[in-house]
Amino acid sequence: QGLVSCLNKATGEPRWRTDLATVAEAPMPTWGFSSSPIILGDRLFLNANQSGLALDKKTGELLWNSPSESCGYAAPVPFTCRNQPALAIFGMKAMHVVAQNNGKLLWKVDWPTKMGENSADPLIIGGKLLLSSWWKMGAALFDPNKDSTTALWTNKQFQNHISAPVLHNGLLYGFDGSVHRKTDKGALRCVKASTGETLWSKDGLKGSLIISGNKLLILSNNGTLLVVKTSPTGYQELARHEGLGKRTWPPPVLHQGLLYVRDADGWATCLDLR
Repeated sequence: QGLVSCLNKATGEPRWRTDLATVAEAPMPTWGFSSSPIILGDRLFLNANQSGLALDKKTGELLWNSPSESCGYAAPVPFTCRNQPALAIFGMKAMHVVAQNNGKLLWKVDWPTKMGENSADPLIIGGKLLLSSWWKMGAALFDPNKDSTTALWTNKQFQNHISAPVLHNGLLYGFDGSVHRKTDKGALRCVKASTGETLWSKDGLKGSLIISGNKLLILSNNGTLLVVKTSPTGYQELARHEGLGKRTWPPPVLHQGLLYVRDADGWATCLDLR
């Protein structure tokens, strides 16, 4: 709904609350404000309105804003662009790169997706920017340090719907296909980051994934955890654990050998991987 809250860690009591609809005139997108807030220094950045906004993390005060418009669903991604601290804000209709200090637009490329469903977090690869969406958009790599909006490469069979791809040793691992359509069986793909070439695919697999060392931790849509070795030559499954819930779209979280998983029904599970 756009209510941003800062809570006392020990007691849960609110320190401040900011209503984005009132303070920032931010309209709620179709599926609600879904991106993660990002804290850098004393500022809290949000993907809201056309190209993001910033709050004072200590008070909730609005520091800078962007034009009132429904936003995308990806988290703001910090990186350095044009020799200054910047943010990649995946909006409803375009990717915006803005300055962290004042929200000034540094670079923009149109990325119109059906339903404005830009959900997968953008990925920074050596100062370049990888975008990916479902709805036949696929993936594309851009250089926002240049004035051109021509893609360095595109791959229409790398449609990361919600889970962002991961990068390891110059290779991208991610899912092609929608998370919810049963007719779309999906595929895990390995793509060369420098050229966009697909090296291999594992059909019939979709969900979310993270990386730890040289292993992919994949949580499929039906609640199956897969441990897969990163490799340029093909799919190599090392282990699996089933029965972790229904509609497990969120990525798992790994902390000191413990893996935390949740599903859409609200069930949380902790697995000991040590």
